Amino acid sequence: MSRRLVAAALALAACSSPVAPVAPDAQPHSDLVYPRLASYLIESYVSEDARDVMAKTDLLVVDAEAAALDRAPLDAIRAARPETHVLAYLTSEEIARTPSAEQPLAQARFARIPPQAWLLEPGSTVTRAISPTATQIEVADPGAFTIERPASDFYEEDEPTYLLIGGEHMRLVASEGSLLTVERGYRSTAVAHPAGARVASHVVFFAGTWMLDIASSAPAVNGRTWREELADEAASLVARGPWNGVFLDVCFSDISWLNGGLLDLDRNGVADDKAAISAQWSAGMGMLVDTLRARLGPSVPIVSNPGAQDCPHANLDGILMEGWPIGMPPAYLAFSTGEDRYTTWSERGRQLTIANAFSPKIGFGTIAEGQDEIARTDYRAMRFGLANALMGDGYYTFDNGVFGHYVTWWYDEYDGAGRGRHWLGRALGDVQLDGAIRWREFEHGLAIVNTGTTAATFSAPPGFTKLHGTQDPVHNDGRTVTAPLTIAATDAYVLARVSP
Repeated sequence: MSRRLVAAALALAACSSPVAPVAPDAQPHSDLVYPRLASYLIESYVSEDARDVMAKTDLLVVDAEAAALDRAPLDAIRAARPETHVLAYLTSEEIARTPSAEQPLAQARFARIPPQAWLLEPGSTVTRAISPTATQIEVADPGAFTIERPASDFYEEDEPTYLLIGGEHMRLVASEGSLLTVERGYRSTAVAHPAGARVASHVVFFAGTWMLDIASSAPAVNGRTWREELADEAASLVARGPWNGVFLDVCFSDISWLNGGLLDLDRNGVADDKAAISAQWSAGMGMLVDTLRARLGPSVPIVSNPGAQDCPHANLDGILMEGWPIGMPPAYLAFSTGEDRYTTWSERGRQLTIANAFSPKIGFGTIAEGQDEIARTDYRAMRFGLANALMGDGYYTFDNGVFGHYVTWWYDEYDGAGRGRHWLGRALGDVQLDGAIRWREFEHGLAIVNTGTTAATFSAPPGFTKLHGTQDPVHNDGRTVTAPLTIAATDAYVLARVSP
């Protein structure tokens, strides 16, 4: 082990839970200790700053590419704290159309994808044979193609359109009458195609990616579906380490909204029924999870991200609730819907569900210059998210949104302003409710959150103090709580129990 790794391992080993007073006559609710913290980093490299934060959290979701490029930081964390869940992040239903040099796994994966595995629009057929050098192709239904992709929150207006014909990918650059002008042989070889060959546009969910077909009706190639190929890769990653679990992004139960509804799973040239598509897609995701569970065995964690949806598959150990309890627009995920979902999922199995909040100040979309700092310093949103997560038994992470899982931040409330990991200790009961106020008591502290739209007061029992914080010292001023707390709308306090 290098000197750098030894130092990291020693620093990790030195992190310990605090010794603090317990409420008189209180009985712990379970053996879990709080706060339970996660890191969610979709980056190919783990920086020094990120490693320092990740070393103090309990569950890591990290791009599988990171270990392919440099596994040393993750090895150091696992060596110092073997109980940490280190989950390999994999996309279940898409891939970068041009994987970079920092994505060797995706490059190898792309080369294995057969033409039948791509998810396509209905498309049309070519009316004349195409030579390997032709840049115009004549199609029977030119209305089936648009240069501009369907409107979406997940890519910019200039997201290009790519076509698939046989095993060849082409970029669509112009359309006039029945003629499509294309750039040939994108990430493939330009070859001749006969008249009557089917041509269709790739379906795009996230910027710069193409979608793969994981529906239950997806075709098998040489007796194997893409789901089985992906499950084998995931199992191989866990076997090699440093991973001890898998994270699947994304797990939709409904895809009827995707791509303006233009999806053709059976490739008959007609857009499929939206309800049937969603049913087949959800069933296929369940088959992927079941196959992966069979490969990994019962003890290896599998977590998935359903975005604003649910992911109803029994073999999952948890879900990541992206943008809950704050960040996701209410039209996508109402707070109450997310609260019910989080409560249910955080009690399941090994209780690996993650509340992933982010600042509403930056909006829902790509991250503009300077917005990282706006998001990081939205302490009110951070503590609102943390306190809600503490009402259940899941993990918590706060970053800068759907497009911003490239940061790892640390806050006073995470370690009680210097009290140590898991400083709250075990819960002394379930969440208590009084209108919009929720609270939960712990061995060494008390979390209170106002989920309402107006300020509210809360009379804390005696023996608690505010944290003496440095990030938001007006809120965390270190004073003993002797009068009812006024809690602003969508705000919270995490208090420490006073030593006797």
